Amino acid sequence: MEPFRTFVRHSGIALVVQIQRLVLGARVLDMAMKTQRFARLRSRKFFRNLGFSNPNIWFCLLAYSTAFSLQAADTNPPVVVSAGCFDGQTIGVCFSEALDPVSATNLANYHIFDTGTWFRLASTNFPIVEASLRPDQRSVVLKLLEAFPGTVFSVSVTNVRDLEGNWTRTGSFTPAYNLSAADIGNPGVDPKEPGSLFFSGSAVLANPAQGLEVVAGGSGLDGTNDSFYFIYEPWRSSGLSVETQVASLDAANRFSSAGLMVREDLSPGSRFFSVTLTPPDVPARDGSGRGANIIQVRFRDAPASPSVNISNSIVDVPYSNLWFSISRLEQKFFAQFTTNRSDWYTLSEVTFSSPFPDRLFVGTATFSHNNNPGFTTTAHYAEYYLVRSDVFTGPRLVTQHSPPNLVLSWTEPHDWSFYLVSTPKLDSREYGVVITNP
Repeated sequence: MEPFRTFVRHSGIALVVQIQRLVLGARVLDMAMKTQRFARLRSRKFFRNLGFSNPNIWFCLLAYSTAFSLQAADTNPPVVVSAGCFDGQTIGVCFSEALDPVSATNLANYHIFDTGTWFRLASTNFPIVEASLRPDQRSVVLKLLEAFPGTVFSVSVTNVRDLEGNWTRTGSFTPAYNLSAADIGNPGVDPKEPGSLFFSGSAVLANPAQGLEVVAGGSGLDGTNDSFYFIYEPWRSSGLSVETQVASLDAANRFSSAGLMVREDLSPGSRFFSVTLTPPDVPARDGSGRGANIIQVRFRDAPASPSVNISNSIVDVPYSNLWFSISRLEQKFFAQFTTNRSDWYTLSEVTFSSPFPDRLFVGTATFSHNNNPGFTTTAHYAEYYLVRSDVFTGPRLVTQHSPPNLVLSWTEPHDWSFYLVSTPKLDSREYGVVITNP
């Protein structure tokens, strides 16, 4: 106590008043001085009992505590922390602080330009048609008129302000991926509430990493028809390996689940193989009990048949340090997990009775296990990697002379669609270009 008294005795009241004038302003200072006069009448004996001879000491304490508790005015503008595009058309942008809603949703404040194509693409061909501020007030979802035909572009941001009105030019390189997202089941019935995906990650080994935030409903993978939210990409090979880490999962129900899936098609009764985990040991929001905290491996061997839940699942999942994977070799599928990224342990392996086609859908599966309104679950996937093992050279361009025209066409291997990118952008009209030999 004595060192504190000594400190206060040697801190002049004039210095305190100057601090108050700078931090609080004259009006608030006058109010404090009135309070000081009131306290001088009531507390003189109190401070003497503490050993202070200066009856102004309480005001000194008030001044210092107020000066150090109040923050200086915010002069730092918001900057883009990260940006990502999971489908080439939906862009997630994260900022360093809360944003002014009016400027954050003004389409004129955002532009994109290409950085990864062989030729320049005019941003007017890919305008931003929607900008919405998310509930956290620090992230924005942008929508392009159509998908950008490249793997990376840049987002330029101007005049997006924070709550104090600060702004600066900012932006970010933005990886673009070929992921799709859909509610599997009977949307509007089961899942009753639509799922959603927000991605604002960075490019790591040409794969989405960080920032996969998924909201999902649906009753799950039991029975003959599935109901869940699927983030997927097409696959065309007899072998594959996909990995993910679920950083967190909201316990809407004790069996809410998030994980990986390989699926034959997008129908509710499709054949599939999955590995998912349930919430940690915390109370579920719907009153169904505490999170089951297990890993489950499921599969459906025949279309529209009941799914099978393999019993040898892992209990007490170490959420903060767990990755799992699905691998395929011809008709056999493997589910594995690791806690250190090097030592992988097999959970289960399944050999399907009939071969899967090379064309599959691979990705993350998330469901609430409670289809009632208000009980969607939220999962955060820290990492997602689909290891490319297929050999694929893309479409083959063919030319044919059909006087007086030269006809260009290309093949589309594995029935996957490709399209021609050109500047200026072509439409349904025919274009003629005269070519002469030198």
